[in-house]
Parts: sequence; structure tokens; C-alpha cells
Amino acid sequence: MSLSLFAAAALAPFFWNVPAGTETISAAPVAAVATAMAFDEQRFMMLANKERVAQGLPELKLDPTLVATARAHSREMGQKNYFAHESPTPGRRSPMQRYLSTCREMGNNRRPQQLVVGENIFYCSATGVERGHRAFMNSEHHRENILDSRYEAVGIGTYTNGKGEYWVTQVFLKRRD
Repeated sequence: MSLSLFAAAALAPFFWNVPAGTETISAAPVAAVATAMAFDEQRFMMLANKERVAQGLPELKLDPTLVATARAHSREMGQKNYFAHESPTPGRRSPMQRYLSTCREMGNNRRPQQLVVGENIFYCSATGVERGHRAFMNSEHHRENILDSRYEAVGIGTYTNGKGEYWVTQVFLKRRD
């Protein structure tokens, strides 16, 4: 059996400015999402935060909207058999569009004036959190996203299809009001 392993070059952060007077985003209870997170998702978050702490950076906080965004992108890549930061789905093509769309779907009706969203994706023909984390950390751009001091929150979503193929999406966020 051969093992296929891919970590897409991390996407440069997306910046989004909202005109003054518009809404800011509220989040669903973090505890509910944390308890529902898959073991692999929790492990990816723990490993990322371990790297950040080792560099003197604060840990990333879990964000339920980011988790939903990441899970949906991993699932879509698996179900539509592609591996890319750009989705073929209209209105969800970029990480920023996916995040904003998920906010609307979750009933989050408030938006900060500026958002910075970054994304890492990983594909392997077999599951493996440590393998995926090593791939992220061995890639300059993925590592930059994980260790970017601007980011304060993360959501991680994994998807495994019936053949055991494994997709991972990490979505990072910085809100500015």
C-alpha cells in the first residue's frame, strides 16, 4: 500500500473590512463544541497550541464557528473529491466566504470591522494526526499560520471517507473592532 500525503501551501490570510456601524459576530457556546470535537480535531488543536507556547505565543482559543467552517470544508473536499483552498461551491469559494457563510448559517448576526482569516489544509490516503501536524510544521507557510501572533482563535475539522482517505482543515481568525 502506498501512502499519499499532501499539505497544500497555506493560503495567505484574507482581510475583510466592514463599514462602520455594521454588526459584529457572536459565537455559540464553546463548551458545546469542545465536547463534540472529534479526538483528531482536539489532538490537532493541542499540538498547534503546544507549538505556540514553545514560541512564547498565547494558545489559540476554540471558536465554534471556525470548527463548523473547517468541518464543512474538509467534508466538501472529501465528498467532491478535490483538495484545494478554493471551493467549487458558489458563495463558499474562499476561506473568508466560507467563514462568513457559516456565521450566517449559525445565526451569528454581528460582525467586527475587520477580520483576518487563514487556512491550512491537509490530505492523506490514511488517517494520522501526528503525520498531518508534522506536514504542517515542515511547511513554511503552514507553520507561519500556526505560529502567526495575529491569530487568536482556531477551528479544526476532519473528514474520513469510506476508503480511509483523510482531509483536515485548520481555520485561523483574528477579529478587530
